[in-house]
Amino acid sequence: MTSKLLLAFTMIFLVFGMTSTAFAHSAKVVGDFKIETGWKNEPPLVGMDNAIEITVSLAEESDKLIYDMIFFNKIDDSTDKATEKHLSGLADEIEVSVSAGGSKTFLLLEENKENLGVYHAKFIPTNTGTHTIHLYGIIKNLEFEMTSQIETVESSDSAQIPDWIRNNAKWWSAGSITDADFVKGIQFLAQQGIIKVEQTTESSVMSQEIPQWIRNNAKWWSAGSITDADFVKGIQFLAQQGIIKVS
Repeated sequence: MTSKLLLAFTMIFLVFGMTSTAFAHSAKVVGDFKIETGWKNEPPLVGMDNAIEITVSLAEESDKLIYDMIFFNKIDDSTDKATEKHLSGLADEIEVSVSAGGSKTFLLLEENKENLGVYHAKFIPTNTGTHTIHLYGIIKNLEFEMTSQIETVESSDSAQIPDWIRNNAKWWSAGSITDADFVKGIQFLAQQGIIKVEQTTESSVMSQEIPQWIRNNAKWWSAGSITDADFVKGIQFLAQQGIIKVS
């Protein structure tokens, strides 16, 4: 009996440790539901497009042992069992705000139609350090309120972009290498997770001409005249417009 109990606690510890390290999300339990909060794109960088990600799922018994249980108010006497149908349609039922650097911002929550129970609230961090997420709302018939701290926001200048990428940008801006060679470097950054770029339009590499202002950005960035964040914003524009393909 003792060995079985020890094994159970060992498994709980391993699951908790792996979850915390791999995803850097915070999770809490409300009744029969587990609510996870974190950044959509990690690591979060100042000035970079991002979103608060909220995932609602049915809580396992192990979740109730691992994570904090949040007090809730039962607003009716319904005894219906919690099911997956309760994970959808919560965008209008949950109020989300984020606090950092002494300021508080309320966000608009949107449901991810492709992933049940996953919601996003667009947010561009403007401060480094810890950000606190506050949720208030109703799931099924449970009224709850919870606060969580999520992964620390880093300075965009701390992203370790290799020197050869800067050289590529310099040579490309001067016309010494082709557009395709420049794009290969950008693809490398995206694939390695050094920069976060979402492809919103299906395209092949170089479906359109890259605007001149992007070439200017590359020149200024390679010379240190603009920040990594400013340079990446230009790359995000190219991907979102379908001018280049980053993955």
